[in-house]
Amino acid sequence: MRVLLQSIRKGRASTSGIPWPVRRLSISSEARNLRLDTKPGRGSSFSANPPQPTFRLRFEQAQSDKNVVRILELCQELKQAGPPSQDDLSLAYRHLVSILAHYGLWTQLYATVNELIELIGLNHIDDLLWATILEGFIRCDRSTDVIYSLILSTGNKIGPQTITALFRAAILESNLSQSILLLQVATASDLLSQIPKLLLIQLADSLAGQAQLKLAIDLVRSFVVPIKETDHPDCVASLISLLRTCVNRSDPQSALYCYSYLTNNHADLIEDLFDDGLMIELLSLSSRHILPDLALNVLSQLVRSRRKLEITHLLPSIIALSRAGNRMSEVVEILVRIGKDLVVVAEESELIGVGEEEGEGQQNEKREEIIKILSKLILNSTDLSNPSRPSKLTSATPKVDRLLSSSNRIIIS
Repeated sequence: MRVLLQSIRKGRASTSGIPWPVRRLSISSEARNLRLDTKPGRGSSFSANPPQPTFRLRFEQAQSDKNVVRILELCQELKQAGPPSQDDLSLAYRHLVSILAHYGLWTQLYATVNELIELIGLNHIDDLLWATILEGFIRCDRSTDVIYSLILSTGNKIGPQTITALFRAAILESNLSQSILLLQVATASDLLSQIPKLLLIQLADSLAGQAQLKLAIDLVRSFVVPIKETDHPDCVASLISLLRTCVNRSDPQSALYCYSYLTNNHADLIEDLFDDGLMIELLSLSSRHILPDLALNVLSQLVRSRRKLEITHLLPSIIALSRAGNRMSEVVEILVRIGKDLVVVAEESELIGVGEEEGEGQQNEKREEIIKILSKLILNSTDLSNPSRPSKLTSATPKVDRLLSSSNRIIIS
């Protein structure tokens, strides 16, 4: 803390003669879209016989207008009204730090933090002011480590607003050790239930992306679900992002949990949010880990959303069902549908190059070859369900992959 104060005092030396708080704008810095409107607004003391609003309301109005000059004027008025109380100082500095962070005025923000530490004192900075300072550092793209050290030096308990800001910083920095440490602090202080669900889902997504899948799902299960209508509208989209992370990490348990919750509780919201890439990844996951129910559920969802079923959807499903060993009836149904409705679409250039009749013949041959390979997968299902015997799937799958890698697409209408 001494190093922080000394380094900031050097930056304040050239401005010490300027009255508080106007001296902050005397430090050279590039402001972004500053609102410098000094006209009296609604509720201003310059209005004709207005009902005199409190300083809190006037600060909030200036903050909503993003008017930095008006906030500085209110700070000056507050000082001239008499010795400000601790609450008044916290109010003024909270809005001042927030507006400086909004415009990216890092030099002024840094000096202001030093000043409020001296005037208010570390032990008297409340939860909301600490959180505002942390958010200011985050918005200016600065590390929050020094502020976290100052918070710990007070020996006071960390409040919900402060730990929320600390979690946000840890997520943005992908700081796994900091995230786990803050989770321990929040758990010991019973603060997790007071943190917004959207942030908890983002934290779980960050943990899952760093291989902490079990911890991520435990966090969601304990403090996020069920997601209610009163929660942030982006919670479902963030949970889908967590599902995508679990699928990319190829973890069947966490992916199944997220997918099951989303389809059972938010089916009406996820139809447009589940893109085709995520569907294919889910089907690939089902084939790798022998999850036939997941494969069928994804196919059903594709049918309900009226999406065209391509071979990239059907082949992983058939593999998952065949490897399960006891789901051959579903495999037969899929193959029957393929035999009836499979349409081979050739590129126009191919038909022109080889002639229309020969081009159609090549497509029919490819169609028959794919059907034969898929049929072999069924015949070999007994071998696939027995882990002690070598799988014949490894020899059949590359043949299908070579067919699928060509320019022709196979579509189920």
